[in-house]
Amino acid sequence: MKDILLGAQASLVFFLWLISGSPVMAFSDEQDGLAIASDPMSEIDYQNVLQSESLKELRNACLDSVRFSQNNRLHELRERLLLLSKERQSFDSLVSNADALMSCKAPDSAQKVLESVIPASSSQRRELLILLWQAANSALDHESASASLMKLVNGEIQLLDDEQLNIGFASEGVLIRRSALDLLASHENSLGRHYSAAMVLLSGRIDGILGARRLAFVSELLKYLNTDEQSKLLEEALEKLILKGSWRSAEVISRLWLKLGLISKEDNELILKRLENLKFQSQKHLPLLAYIKEASKKSSSS
Repeated sequence: MKDILLGAQASLVFFLWLISGSPVMAFSDEQDGLAIASDPMSEIDYQNVLQSESLKELRNACLDSVRFSQNNRLHELRERLLLLSKERQSFDSLVSNADALMSCKAPDSAQKVLESVIPASSSQRRELLILLWQAANSALDHESASASLMKLVNGEIQLLDDEQLNIGFASEGVLIRRSALDLLASHENSLGRHYSAAMVLLSGRIDGILGARRLAFVSELLKYLNTDEQSKLLEEALEKLILKGSWRSAEVISRLWLKLGLISKEDNELILKRLENLKFQSQKHLPLLAYIKEASKKSSSS
């Protein structure tokens, strides 16, 4: 029961953080070629669209059906789009088809369409992976969503900190975007991979307001780990920061280590002193790394 409560708390903390940022872009139905309608599409117009091969018109019909809760129409539109996806196999057609299926509230079907796409260039691969993430995220398929983000940067997680992805709309139709690195951490947490989620967060920027939020979530995730796992996680994160010469972030991790009682105050003070010296002697970090490992072992055995 305690683990369940901790999980709920960690997920809630992170969810509230994800939705708390500033909107970045206005959105309206006109962007989809639609005027704001007070009534659903007429039956005659709907039947004409349903028989058409225009993905734009079918997408607009999906939006109309969602707006007015026309569930029977949504089902028929999904079936029509899936049929067209088998007949029209170009990259642009399949991508547009998947986008229309997303508008029809069928992210799982969109995933299936996108999985059949073979990109012909790096730009197409990037577009495809982002769409695959969007579909998986909407379908709550955290495993596929996580895999798509990892593929987007070829496994170099820290690069996700420079990627901003759309996560939905706030009030008045304002589009909200978030760092792909934080989104990956959220997926890993939802999968119960708390060690991985914490390491993802510590791979990004941990200074300023954003860093404070990330460290707060890392502190929640550490509650799932035993003492050895906690020390291993922070040790690995600290080593990476020292090797990169990220002294300020390394100091933040060191202080977190002390706060959690994973290392003695004396060892922590010596680490901070050596970090200060290393700012001017960036090639002499290896002795410090060896000391950190020894201090961690000593703390674990005491």
